[in-house]
Amino acid sequence: MRPLFSLILVGFLTTLIGCTDNNEQSYAPVFIEHKTSIKHYQFAIHPLHNPTRLYAVFNPLIEYLNQNIKGSEFSVEASKSYADFNVKLQNRSIAFALPNPYQTLLAIDKGYQVIAKMGDDENFKGIFWCVKTAI
Repeated sequence: MRPLFSLILVGFLTTLIGCTDNNEQSYAPVFIEHKTSIKHYQFAIHPLHNPTRLYAVFNPLIEYLNQNIKGSEFSVEASKSYADFNVKLQNRSIAFALPNPYQTLLAIDKGYQVIAKMGDDENFKGIFWCVKTAI
């Protein structure tokens, strides 16, 4: 009787092994993209100086803003040429601009507003900060 029981047990176990699902997919982790609530703003300066000089002059302001305005990130953006800077103004692709006097007029036509003037009146009377507004 014992050999018969062993034979039935082996047959039963073999049947159970055959019932397993061979179509199991391997585990793959799901990555969730973290959405940040930090807004990024670029300060674009007309290309009067090379990018190294622009960075040296304007980076202290950018660092001050980054340290004191939470939820926002600011950076200086240089342009290769005046034409490149004008395209940025035309496309409204920069949040803050430091244009020359003529570019200030172009920026106003594209919806920027003058919010500040830079420099002493005795030295130069035509550089204005502009900020992009909704149209």
